[in-house]
Amino acid sequence: MKKVVIILSLFSLINCCAKKEKLNIKIDPPSDTVMYERDKKQISDCFINKVEYFRKYYNVSLVIFVNSPDSLKKKHYDYYAKYPGADLDPSNFFEPYSVRYNLKDKYIPSQMPTNQEIEVKTDAILYNKNQLLCFAFLVIKSNRIKVEGLMDAREKGREYDAKAIIGVRKTKEEPFEIYPVDKFDVVGFEAYDTAVEQLKTLYFTKLKGDYTAGTQYTDENKFNSNVGDKDFFEKSPYFKKTKEGLYYFQIYKELEGNLKEYQYQKCN
Repeated sequence: MKKVVIILSLFSLINCCAKKEKLNIKIDPPSDTVMYERDKKQISDCFINKVEYFRKYYNVSLVIFVNSPDSLKKKHYDYYAKYPGADLDPSNFFEPYSVRYNLKDKYIPSQMPTNQEIEVKTDAILYNKNQLLCFAFLVIKSNRIKVEGLMDAREKGREYDAKAIIGVRKTKEEPFEIYPVDKFDVVGFEAYDTAVEQLKTLYFTKLKGDYTAGTQYTDENKFNSNVGDKDFFEKSPYFKKTKEGLYYFQIYKELEGNLKEYQYQKCN
């Protein structure tokens, strides 16, 4: 994992969309710049593809009714049969970009392909020692075209969101499979830099002392380091495993308290 330099300024940190503590967080890229740029694009593309998956799901599933033709039902079931349990996003991480809000109909599926509605850029990636795990910061810009009767997800001037993901792969030649990290989200910022710096501020300074989502709130699952600390990938509860061999970042907790595995489609 590469060196991370954090320079604190004199501003105080308060919550999103107001004045914040300004951190100048410099994440040094690995020496293999070709791999780094390839991974950044692959992660961005994977985010787009997962949003597109849910957009297609809503466009198909919301027209399936009791009296629908069998051919339409078959189209729906065939498309999603290979992704059991992936019809909803339990973390609500990708889905918000798949729908629009209509005052009359509430949420309705977007008709525009995802890559025309949003831009996703991987701002920076931190790798573990063997570069098979990563923690990445993404910025999502809304480009949604206004349609009469629909409300954009962001009003003009508030187009930028920032999110974090964890990636895992078996070899450095393979693409990362990405999973939600929803401890902190940054939503509705005016500028790219402001959004991503605020997200980095939260994960680099405010994670320590909190607990992993989807697990029991015990000292065993408490964060003793922030993102960027030298022992983050070794000691963070994100990277502990269940008895079934799943990383904690690969599971979530249902309302009933059951632990379940995310069932997202593959990135490649």
